[in-house]
Amino acid sequence: MADKTKAADFPEKALREGEVENMVGLKKSRIRELEAAGEFPGGGFGARSVRWLQSEILEYIQSRPAA
Repeated sequence: MADKTKAADFPEKALREGEVENMVGLKKSRIRELEAAGEFPGGGFGARSVRWLQSEILEYIQSRPAA
């Protein structure tokens, strides 16, 4: 059964790199490559802190073709 989870079902949360890796099943090097190519949501927060908005990651996951 397909997961029908939508970004609107969750309160907004800033995700750490490890959380994003687990959610999308990609390592940080591949995430960085996709970000540079404009194919993955850009992370940001501070000079030494990278976070992604949960809603953007969920939208990215939903936009991918089913495996």
